[in-house]
Amino acid sequence: MVQAEFVSPNLDTLRAFPLLCNPLYDIVRAESSKWIESFGHYLENPQKRDFLRSANFELLGSYTYPTADYEALRAICDWFNAIFVLDEITDDQSGDDAAKTMQAHVDGLAGNPGDGSTVYKIFEDLGKRLRVRFGPKAFHRFLASSEGYAKEVAREAQLRGEDKVLPFHDYVPFRRQISGVQICLDLIEYAFNFDLPDEITDQTRFKEINNITTDFVAWTNDIYSYPMEHRKGGGNANIVTVLSNEKQIETIAAGETARSLLEARLSDFLRIKAELLRQSYNMEDRMVREQLRQYIFGMECWYSGIIGWSSQSERY
Repeated sequence: MVQAEFVSPNLDTLRAFPLLCNPLYDIVRAESSKWIESFGHYLENPQKRDFLRSANFELLGSYTYPTADYEALRAICDWFNAIFVLDEITDDQSGDDAAKTMQAHVDGLAGNPGDGSTVYKIFEDLGKRLRVRFGPKAFHRFLASSEGYAKEVAREAQLRGEDKVLPFHDYVPFRRQISGVQICLDLIEYAFNFDLPDEITDQTRFKEINNITTDFVAWTNDIYSYPMEHRKGGGNANIVTVLSNEKQIETIAAGETARSLLEARLSDFLRIKAELLRQSYNMEDRMVREQLRQYIFGMECWYSGIIGWSSQSERY
């Protein structure tokens, strides 16, 4: 099938929440870029360094954690930049090599002895700062999400080498892991400096709203990034590719189908959000009730932030 040139569907109408920006953006923008470049990864490739700068992950952090204080926003933006480096490295690696790289990132975050690689040093530095502020339960969730992400990114490298496109029902859980979005949602607790109790995080509805938000953010990113990934000869784990391949339709139609799925996910989020907030009125602990509301607010910032950043970033 000869594909017409891909035209991204309009996602601005799905921005259901205000787009807020952290007032510390300008300060953190300069500092976080300087930090990631201090590890020397881009010394021999200034073009890739410039591409990282143009992506402006600090703006993404400022949109998605608009009320975070300096300490939290700086660490979060450093994590975004570090994940970009990690993603870039593993994109060119085999499954076995990607697995080693991803393990170095987990070891660094956890404070375990590592291989001494640049990746390990980046995440060791970051992990030290994260562990100081994270609550014990929240950090456990963050690390578990990071381990799941590491495992599936290595698998992604293997699938890429085989030029394999997953069917949609397999793609959905796979994309949840390799997107790293759940890790971003775990960072909401870090930003607000609280530790949600098990009575909240073990709820089926809480897990469901996390999955819905992860899907929305990951699929939005897929739509915006599809042209870039297609030019580079990638995109096997992109919702546009998956839908086009499974339904045997042009990528433009696949993009519109993906937009409809995003609209459905947004409706699901609003419905479950209302249910969780109604349930929270019965909680005896007012502090936990407020923490749940703050967490949901943090999710809302991702719905508006991912669209706002994607439409402004030079990355796409």
